[in-house]
Formats: sequence, structure tokens, C-alpha cells
Amino acid sequence: MSTILFARARCAADTAHAASAADNGPALSVAVCDAAGRDILVERADGAAWFTSEIARAKARTAVLFGAETSALAALRERAPDIFAVAQSSASQPLTTLGGGLPVRQDTTVIGAVAVSGGSAGQDARYAEIARAAMTNDVQSDRDGKR
Repeated sequence: MSTILFARARCAADTAHAASAADNGPALSVAVCDAAGRDILVERADGAAWFTSEIARAKARTAVLFGAETSALAALRERAPDIFAVAQSSASQPLTTLGGGLPVRQDTTVIGAVAVSGGSAGQDARYAEIARAAMTNDVQSDRDGKR
């Protein structure tokens, strides 16, 4: 598998929403994109603020563009603002350093990203990690022939 299929994106989103509900957490938006930053899935749960889907989309695209967690890019933005300025001018969509955007890798190759918005930075990062783990487990099951 060299890309994220919709079924995996759906699993990631469902897992993030279920984890938040189990925690009595916030209503979330979830975005999953491919290695080129194109949407595979973008959804906003009932009760999530209207703008959270676009924030999740920006987080996913930023994570895939840089191949890094969005929260980790805040230090880079501080140290070298020109890098972000050039990247932003080259990107077709907004970029962000808000926490909650994570690259998805197969081996060492970035094959896409998952992002969550709707809670605090810590909540978004936690639910994004849960979503990515669900997706990564699916990828491992495929590779092990368990699917």
C-alpha cells in the first residue's frame, strides 16, 4: 500500500470520534489527506464549530507538506519564519502550526496525514494520535495478510 484508502481514513475518523465521545470530549472535525495533500476525508461532527473542518484540513496538509507533526513546526516557524513564508506562498491552502496534525508513514515514506480540530491543542493532538494509530494498525494488518 502506498496511499491511504478511504476505508482507512473512515476508520481513523470513527476512532477519533469514538475516543472523544468516550472521554466526554469535544465534538471534532477530522481530515485525512494523501501524500500530495489532497483530501481523502474531511468531516465535521454534529456540534463541532463551523471552522474546525478547515483547521483540520490545514493541519493535515501542513503535516504532509513538512513530513512532521504540526505542533513541532512552531519552533521552526519561530527560528526561521522565511521558511514558512515561502512554503505558505507555494501552498495552495493555508498552513498552520496548531497541534493535531500528524504525518502517516509506511515504513519511512510519508503517505498522507491525519488531523483533528475541535478541542484544545492537547486534545486535538491526542485524538489525532489515536486516529493515526488506528490507521497504522490497519496498514500493519494488510502487510501481515490479516485483512
